[in-house]
Amino acid sequence: MMKRARMVVMGLLLVQTLLAGADRLARVDAEGVLRWTDTGDEVALLGVNYYTPFTIDHAALKRLGLDHRQVMRDDVAHFRRLGLGCIRVHCFERQFSDREGNLLDNEHLALLDELIDVCREQGLYTVLTPIAWWGGGVWTERTQGFSDFHTMRELTADRATWPAQARFLKQFAEHVNRITGRRYADDPCVLAFECINEPLYPKGTPDSLVTDYINTLADALRASGTTKPIYYNSWQGRNAAAGASRVDGVTCAIYPTGLVAGYELEGPQLGRVRATSLQPDASIARKSRMVYEFDAADMNGSYMFPAMALLFRSEGVQVASQFQYDPMPLADVNRNWQTHHLNLVYTPNKAISLAIAAEVFARVPRGASFTPADTEMRFPPFRVSATENLSELVTETRYLHSNATRTPPPAPERLERVWGCGISPLVTSCGSGAYFLDRAESGVWRLQLYPDVFTVADPFTGTSEPKVRVLPGRPVMTLRLPDLGTRFAVRAFADGRVGERLATARDGTFEVAPGDYLLTRDEAAPSAASVSRAAVLAPRWIAPPPAPEIVEPLLRATARSQWRAGLPLELHAEAALATQVTARLVSTGGRCMEVALARAEQPTRTSGRFTGTVPGEALTPGVWNLTFRASGAGGVAEYPRAATAGAKWSPAEPSRTAALIQLPEAPPRAIVNGTGETSVTCIQDGARRALRLSVADVGTDRAAAGYVLPFVADAATLRPAERNGAPDPLGWGLRVVARGGAPGARVELGFRMKNSQGLGCNLRVGNGWSETIVPAAELIPLWGLPARDAFRWSEVERLSVLTGAWLFPEGTSTNGVSIDLAVLEWVALTPALRLDAVAGDGAWSLFDTTAWLRVPLWQAPLRRWGLSDDEGRPAVHLGAERFDGERDSLSLRVPCDGRTCARLWQTEGADAVLVVRARAAQPRTTAFELALIENDGVAWGTNIPLTAAWQTHRIPLRKLRLFTQWDRAMADRAGPHLRLSRLATINVCFGKWLYPQAADVPHAFEISTIAVVPAP
Repeated sequence: MMKRARMVVMGLLLVQTLLAGADRLARVDAEGVLRWTDTGDEVALLGVNYYTPFTIDHAALKRLGLDHRQVMRDDVAHFRRLGLGCIRVHCFERQFSDREGNLLDNEHLALLDELIDVCREQGLYTVLTPIAWWGGGVWTERTQGFSDFHTMRELTADRATWPAQARFLKQFAEHVNRITGRRYADDPCVLAFECINEPLYPKGTPDSLVTDYINTLADALRASGTTKPIYYNSWQGRNAAAGASRVDGVTCAIYPTGLVAGYELEGPQLGRVRATSLQPDASIARKSRMVYEFDAADMNGSYMFPAMALLFRSEGVQVASQFQYDPMPLADVNRNWQTHHLNLVYTPNKAISLAIAAEVFARVPRGASFTPADTEMRFPPFRVSATENLSELVTETRYLHSNATRTPPPAPERLERVWGCGISPLVTSCGSGAYFLDRAESGVWRLQLYPDVFTVADPFTGTSEPKVRVLPGRPVMTLRLPDLGTRFAVRAFADGRVGERLATARDGTFEVAPGDYLLTRDEAAPSAASVSRAAVLAPRWIAPPPAPEIVEPLLRATARSQWRAGLPLELHAEAALATQVTARLVSTGGRCMEVALARAEQPTRTSGRFTGTVPGEALTPGVWNLTFRASGAGGVAEYPRAATAGAKWSPAEPSRTAALIQLPEAPPRAIVNGTGETSVTCIQDGARRALRLSVADVGTDRAAAGYVLPFVADAATLRPAERNGAPDPLGWGLRVVARGGAPGARVELGFRMKNSQGLGCNLRVGNGWSETIVPAAELIPLWGLPARDAFRWSEVERLSVLTGAWLFPEGTSTNGVSIDLAVLEWVALTPALRLDAVAGDGAWSLFDTTAWLRVPLWQAPLRRWGLSDDEGRPAVHLGAERFDGERDSLSLRVPCDGRTCARLWQTEGADAVLVVRARAAQPRTTAFELALIENDGVAWGTNIPLTAAWQTHRIPLRKLRLFTQWDRAMADRAGPHLRLSRLATINVCFGKWLYPQAADVPHAFEISTIAVVPAP
């Protein structure tokens, strides 16, 4: 009895020790090293950024009616489960400050108090960045904080704005946490302050002024009496300014794969991990170093984080925070921060990879060597492999892996921790979720098993459709742990208490639902001390509610948007709850073929990969529409779906159409309201008849001109487009054949009902005949229609064709507007993936208008829309109001695929020719800068001359200039010319340096082709 009581006491003491909160203070020594004050040991913490108390995460959770506090408790428990050491929060001060910089004690600040306390309980430290500046109005509810009244550049360079910022920082540090009773200035859980997030400066701002600004912010924090380390974000080349200031450290961010591609990146990205702005720099040699944000954005791969952690340690970084962790209720859709996606449940492989990166921080010393690599890095006991999509840590006591691995454990009998996804020599799991096995004592292990998930859509598109689904069922696991043996009991474990036996393993194999379990060797009942030890090993198990039994298959497929005609094309699909997958290809000429896909690997319990091949001889040059179908016991599923990003709406085969207008023999009367001279005429262009609307001047405000045609379609023929009397938003749409005058045109097409309300669309067309498909879901209410559901085809009387000043907010050309309308019909549509089969002597496109229009605009003044060129090709318009103000240049960077071209033509492009087709859309716009960027940042480019007419430029790749003006060091990495196998992104830029005598007028240009002819 005494022995058992002694064991219980020892167990409780262990629990108390391991559950100690984040209660250590840190300081920066004279050499710039961040150390714990109690022991003098170096700090080394890796964690995540997290934003439930603020901005769009707060708003999204509020819309769902969820308890923010409970969401934070659940997520922070996941942070501890992954072994993370800290979180960073850049606080959206607009939401809890006033115009004078006073702190407002409101819901957002209360939630921050709660978050800090929850982190303290779970042993995580916080880095607080009080000022973020951005996000008011668009990202949050309307606010009246001091940042709402100034630009970021005014905050940093206008001394008159500094007192409000200083006031806010001092009050922020002095704020007393309503839960802990401690000021932020004194709370050990607050590791450090970072003054401001990503400061920007007016052009020409001297370092001396920046240093004064930094000191003003730092002094304000110090005025609270805090002794905590204070950091400043020295990005934008401000290391020298920060180095001369009174802050203790500097911070930087690194996104080696870029940001906001709009879709998941393919291919190995490891070679992009190279350096940060904190690389050896004498100006910050005695400053502590922190990476405030990092990520391998737009990637589902699970091999980047440990490599980045090694890079950080090699540069002396002691604290690093991934951006950003998705709150669990939002992670299935991933809409708020679309380019980032991380959550233990919904991205289990990446989460385990981050856990391994945290181990890198704990084990690898500052100043360790780092050598970039393209496919694999080994730095024992760690290994990362782009080829295997794998991170792993293997020692005698720990075995962590982010994906399936065959690496043998060196001493399996000594293991204490086994975490992973997929199969290994130690664990065979038929599920896709993460699992955590932690040894409490000899013969007693705690298992936390997370549910299977299936990715149903590209997570990085920013659309509202679900991206990841939790699957139902009970995975089968086989454990090969010598400490457990082959026969052991599986018991429920919750709230620190052991429950009933749920299963007994035979030959190490058992089946349980996702959850929390205690495993005991030889079926022995665990002691109280064992239970106590097991309880402290991990936080409570948290996952979404069990998924309902899904009977319909889930399907996701990937396909190349381009391929070389005549070569076999592999098709890939992933399906859950399916037994058969087929692909269907239909050419624009109506030729059809089907390909059966076979299982490509041993399936997991519910899902598997399927592959098939299109024979090379069947893949003739031209455009093909590609769809997939999965069938299973519960029915069928098709891909792409209507909401799938990147899907193209194409006329269905066989064709089903209904004409909506008939072109009259005589032109209709022109309608004129406040515009210049207007005419409507009938024209004949070869065999094509059309109506031409010409307006000399579109006027101002709500001025409009156009004409009206009778609506001739029988409403009964449009019945497939109606559902319960209202428009069906899917499967049907408009097909419009039109062209504009020399500068292009914009027009509103409206179907007007008897009550004059209507439904329609606004079109932009170029100066060549082009076909535009407008899905029904994209038609908008017009003329007072309260909602789309209020529209009835049976009530439509006429079609209005209008143009006017409201369609040209940036102004029109002096040539007026002209538009020819030839065809307007209702057509059955089907979503498909477009495949361009390129002939051997053809041009490989590097320009996808959909991608160029989808990439988010970080620079708001850039105007962008789609149209067509004079030959009917899709094109993109890029413009700016002027370049003599705060911005003297604008740019847009979009991913492209040169790697596949290099592989299919087996060339690096030594003899290849770049083809660019473009035109000036403003009279003073004479050129734009085009850069083709390799995956390691090496950029090659040239200036493309422009005229008002569309022109095609052919430039040998060897003639492109190496853009060393961006980075002199790229000369050391560059080859003799642009290497197609490394080509990853295209950047276009225009600005004052191109038009020094015309910076005060609008500028714009249009592009319809950027392509490479690999074998001219």
